[in-house]
Amino acid sequence: RDGSYDCVYVAERPGTFTLEIEVKKKAIKDSPFHPEVKPGEPSPGQCTAEGPGLSEATAGESAPFTVTTKDVAGNVIPRGGANIVAVFKDPSGDIPVEIVDNNDGTYSCSYTPTTSGSSNLSVVVNTEFNGSGDIQGSEFSVTVSPGAPSAANSTAEGPGLSEAVAGAENPFTVQVKDQFDNNLTTGGTDVGAKLVNNETGEEVEVNTVDNGDGTYSNSYPAVAKAGTYTLTPTVGGEPIKDAPFTVTVKPAEADAGAFTWDGLELDADGNRVVVAGTTDSFSVTARDANGNQQESGGLNITGSITDGPADVSVEVADNGDGSYTLSYSPTKAGAYQFTVKFDETAIGGHTNPFPMVCIPADAYGPTSVASGAGISSGDVGGANEFS
Repeated sequence: RDGSYDCVYVAERPGTFTLEIEVKKKAIKDSPFHPEVKPGEPSPGQCTAEGPGLSEATAGESAPFTVTTKDVAGNVIPRGGANIVAVFKDPSGDIPVEIVDNNDGTYSCSYTPTTSGSSNLSVVVNTEFNGSGDIQGSEFSVTVSPGAPSAANSTAEGPGLSEAVAGAENPFTVQVKDQFDNNLTTGGTDVGAKLVNNETGEEVEVNTVDNGDGTYSNSYPAVAKAGTYTLTPTVGGEPIKDAPFTVTVKPAEADAGAFTWDGLELDADGNRVVVAGTTDSFSVTARDANGNQQESGGLNITGSITDGPADVSVEVADNGDGSYTLSYSPTKAGAYQFTVKFDETAIGGHTNPFPMVCIPADAYGPTSVASGAGISSGDVGGANEFS
């Protein structure tokens, strides 16, 4: 009403435009005008991002992506200065994203995750007139893969790390981890193990199988000698966490064919010679198939003496260390057969059964006897005989 008019136009794209102003279809003075329209401030929902770090990353490695700011019409803003905040939500705690303003409307971003698995990445743009909000696609779902194998973080578990049995599988499993204790989930890592006898220095072969999932199954059935060993699992040739381990290898179950005998001497004819009325003894020692002595007693060891002129009992004493003492006292001279068994099986390591010969003891008056006519009567001057 005062002869002036307020006018507004909205440009959907930047550039130099022609603005014609007319009054009653006549151009006003200096018309047309040529305004230069520049992009406005960022519109959060129009801003975009691209780069590998938006979908995948590796623990311990930088994950990059680039943010491009755009105005409400989707025009790229060719200048810097935007307020962008990005956070990677790692399970171990939020990790700030490093953002570099390239001063051309793009922003180089990167973060370094530490925990493998699925996590979210948030990218927010804060503006004066368009408010604050996530850019297109935010939050992004990122799959983080484990980092490189780390021997110092890799672990092992299983009975074969502390106790073993001679000749058994003695298993244990190595889990390969990265420097952040993430389990590797693929195979191909150089995993091995070294087992050494502490007494002899002998090295025993350890078998390793790659399970293809970051774990490695190990066993050492080649261990034959009972004793104390040092076990060192390795990743990339380096000892794993808590290595080396001290392993006690125990004997396997007793083998009837592997017994040893002590104190049983035979004569030239292969006989055990015993004097009637005396107590004789010898011992047998239970061993496993590899010759390791059993460490305790409790086995069913029996001895029997047969095929002779009289019954002879055999006493078996369990010495509690894998050895057993057999003692017997025959009183009737003659030939016998002696058998030693473990359960129902004749033990090996010696002739079994073996022949035993009982010989008479020295003459003894109280048990000696006489007979003949001369004992009860006799003739003067005659030969009165008795025996």
